[in-house]
Amino acid sequence: MSANNILEKGIYNHPQPSGCMTVKQYIIIEKNKKRCLLLRFCNESGLNITDMGFTVTQLDSAGEVIETSTVKSAAIRVNAGLTFSLKKAVVLNRRCTDFIVTVTWVISKGYKYEVRNGQMVPHFDTRGFDTSEAKPARSYSSAKARGNPGGAIVALVSTLLVLAFVGLSILRSSQRFGKFDTAGTGAASYVGESTCL
Repeated sequence: MSANNILEKGIYNHPQPSGCMTVKQYIIIEKNKKRCLLLRFCNESGLNITDMGFTVTQLDSAGEVIETSTVKSAAIRVNAGLTFSLKKAVVLNRRCTDFIVTVTWVISKGYKYEVRNGQMVPHFDTRGFDTSEAKPARSYSSAKARGNPGGAIVALVSTLLVLAFVGLSILRSSQRFGKFDTAGTGAASYVGESTCL
């Protein structure tokens, strides 16, 4: 593995929304004969962030878009007000002379905050959010064909629990007003025991 040569470093100066995850500095290195971009972020959101996603748009000398890369960074721990650097680098095209980083979402305490019109909009999903890298289409379709085998078991157990609860409720309600004894008298007589649910 070849040593990393620093080609350029500086302060990121493109406009960014305030109160969000922002880029502060960048370094462009050469690794294995490729130009790679490393970024340093600052958490200005006031949230403790555990995952984030952003795009890097590469521009040529005329300001035209060369390509756009989507980057997901899972299992990070960045408390409010702290800076951090990603270990993941973005490979730059040889024609790239400038780049624009756009943070698209962050996750904090089960909420996904999407950046829309310069504001962070929270979303909550009880199923959680998938921050893993996208899987190939073939794997995705085979997983979809199998369905969710665990879902049927959960549904069955839930149904059995509801039926057991209803059965116990009926049994307890019949005991609620006491016991009746018909032994030896030929008629029902009240024993006097009362139970509450």
